[in-house]
Amino acid sequence: MIEKLEDLNMAKPSIIQAASIPKILESPQTNFLFQAMNGSGKTLSFAIPAIMRIDPNIDACQVLIVAHTRELIRQVQAVIDRLTRGTNVTSQIGETISPAKLAHIVVTTPVWI
Repeated sequence: MIEKLEDLNMAKPSIIQAASIPKILESPQTNFLFQAMNGSGKTLSFAIPAIMRIDPNIDACQVLIVAHTRELIRQVQAVIDRLTRGTNVTSQIGETISPAKLAHIVVTTPVWI
């Protein structure tokens, strides 16, 4: 993960990332609520711990990310795709799920329209 972040020129975490990532990693079964301004790095705040917990040997959905618009799920998916490129971790947008293949990470909206 460190190499991927360095490739993206992300040498230092944002305030929200520094506050959230360690807490999520140390208590993965706990629910958290974090709030920050647009462009502050919220996506990486939840994506990094989620990706780090994926077991690529388990061929099933292990992370479900729900966002409120299609535009937002595409943005989140793009970030996750960049972080998982070259790894065995797979992700996809929920509206493109086929019964034959399910990714490790599914990014979707509450209702598929």
